[in-house]
Amino acid sequence: MKNTHEDRPGAPRDHTHLDPGAELPCHSDAELLAPGVEDALSAGQTPRCLVPRGLTAQVGTLALQDRIWGRSLLLVDRFRVIRTIDIAVHCFAERPFKAALSAAQRAVRGMVKAKLLARYRTDRFMTVYGLTQRGVEWLEDRGLESSASVRRVTDMTNPEHRLWSQFLTLCAEARGWKAMTEQELLQMLNRDLKPSQTAIQGLLHVTTRSAGKRRHLTLRPDAVAIEPDGICWFEVDRSARGSDRASSLRALVLSMGAKTSLGPPMRRVVVFSRTSRIHLRVLATLDGLVKDSATVGFMEGRRQLS
Repeated sequence: MKNTHEDRPGAPRDHTHLDPGAELPCHSDAELLAPGVEDALSAGQTPRCLVPRGLTAQVGTLALQDRIWGRSLLLVDRFRVIRTIDIAVHCFAERPFKAALSAAQRAVRGMVKAKLLARYRTDRFMTVYGLTQRGVEWLEDRGLESSASVRRVTDMTNPEHRLWSQFLTLCAEARGWKAMTEQELLQMLNRDLKPSQTAIQGLLHVTTRSAGKRRHLTLRPDAVAIEPDGICWFEVDRSARGSDRASSLRALVLSMGAKTSLGPPMRRVVVFSRTSRIHLRVLATLDGLVKDSATVGFMEGRRQLS
């Protein structure tokens, strides 16, 4: 992975985005001027009204920047490597996508310039960021513990799967749900583990059939969200599933409603695919499962897919 100090070469910049906190002229004819203001306007001038500055009218811009940087650096410490879009959904989830991404890009440029973050380019030409030692010191000055991640990011070649799992986790958290990546899930499951106990390796126990053989597997999601009615299981498919992974997906779908290691039952399985070809392969696997279940008679205790 290469360390870079500039944004993508030739990347288009959106100069039309307006800062929601800035005061902007409003040329609305519907605005009524206060008495006597009309006389103060010189010839050729048009009435102007100011758009409210929003949050910056109540919080200073430096204090607001400090808060955004703090949340962003803690996010890097949590995941070790992030993209700009992760900061957009973590810090500006209430804004439209374009406005959130522009605000995140502005924050990242400031942190890279201050050497709090280091920019890297992956083998797949994805721009990612790691936490520097100066960023650690910046957080320590504010009473927050962290550790630098630039050395670990340097060793990464293609963290695409990891990055998309993190993004799905942040999106679920933005909706108010508790969410975790695969690594965070394993840490939570084994948090109170005693030395004499066996580590918990997954969230669900299933039995699969592949090449005429039965296998007992322990499955764990790429990301998981805890909704009010149960567990939402996220799978990220960057490549087409082979026979073993396809059988695991079938077993996972057939386990809908089963109790998980976290306690709540599994209610949903959501598969995100990188390309349309992978998406069609997943649909073909699920369609085959539906046809197989339709050939078996419906009876109590047996799952029927549709």
